[in-house]
Amino acid sequence: MTTDDFTRILSELKIWKRGSERTPHKPLLLLYALSRVDRKEARLNSYENTKKYLRSY
Repeated sequence: MTTDDFTRILSELKIWKRGSERTPHKPLLLLYALSRVDRKEARLNSYENTKKYLRSY
């Protein structure tokens, strides 16, 4: 995957919205996943561990 491919994929992420209501879950989970890669943590993580981690902030 090239940098251009990655940039295109990121720019095409859809955020659900209705009026002024938005749910930014996909971009936030992507940032979380990228931070795990940066910290050289395991590639896979359970939903429960992810939920606990994200609720701590």
